[in-house]
Amino acid sequence: MTVGPGVSVAQDSDASVIERSWEKPEAFAVLLDRHADSVHRYAAYEALATVPGIKVLPHQKDANGRVGIGFQYVGPAGTPWAKCGTVLVFDAKTYRYLGMHDRRTAGGTTDEQRSYVAVNALVDRVMQRP
Repeated sequence: MTVGPGVSVAQDSDASVIERSWEKPEAFAVLLDRHADSVHRYAAYEALATVPGIKVLPHQKDANGRVGIGFQYVGPAGTPWAKCGTVLVFDAKTYRYLGMHDRRTAGGTTDEQRSYVAVNALVDRVMQRP
């Protein structure tokens, strides 16, 4: 948590926290703690939509069947990414990464792969389990 000692972290409304922060600027950290994840996900989601070659595909599913917004990069003709079939799927409301699906055809055989995120967590060490 980014708030300092002596700062209340009760579930005050955002408006009351902002009002309190005029007298105690460190109180504003409560809002950062409360909304940072969703703000960062939203910013990454919006930035991804502006990258040249990105196609935005509605109603895409991850391997768990969850529906979201898909992002697919299609590179210029003649590059290895010209026929990229990988679609990254994000929840349209929370902007969380849900999973991906990929379809590739080689030698007359089509292969489809799907994945999904079941659990995610931050850990302190490499290979540590949440």
